[in-house]
Amino acid sequence: MLAFATVEVNLVLFSKSVLRQSNAEAANTSSRWMGTMYLFSLMGAFISDSYLGRYLTCVSFQVLNLIVSNGAPEPELVAFGVDQFDEEDNTEKQSKNSFYSYFYVALNMGSLVAETVLVYIQNLGNWILGFWIYAACAALAFCLLLCGCFSTGTSRQLETRYPDSLK
Repeated sequence: MLAFATVEVNLVLFSKSVLRQSNAEAANTSSRWMGTMYLFSLMGAFISDSYLGRYLTCVSFQVLNLIVSNGAPEPELVAFGVDQFDEEDNTEKQSKNSFYSYFYVALNMGSLVAETVLVYIQNLGNWILGFWIYAACAALAFCLLLCGCFSTGTSRQLETRYPDSLK
């Protein structure tokens, strides 16, 4: 989300100042990029529901996210997180509500940082530094996803609860 929000805000400026595009070309580049990102989200949801399952889709598209900064893992992340909780257990039911709250707080905080701090850095002309910052954040997020999955036994939990989620 951090990379998406930063690129979304600064793509026209980057296209004009670094790529030397005209206003029309820069706007066209921005529109095409946004459309492609939303198509990646739809593609990620389809692949998750039809072929790979939520866990493998999150992991594989997070790797792709590190390479090309796409939006494919977005629809799976919430569903994958919610799958970790058992609806029958009252404690886990409350934890599920907390998960939604923390997830959206983290999402919005990432957008806030991306659209203020990183945009400021890039507007000063430090485009490469800005790109490396959100690449590092994406790598950190991927490592945390994997660490969380291995420490909680996510794949074993999901295989037991939802046999089709780990195809």
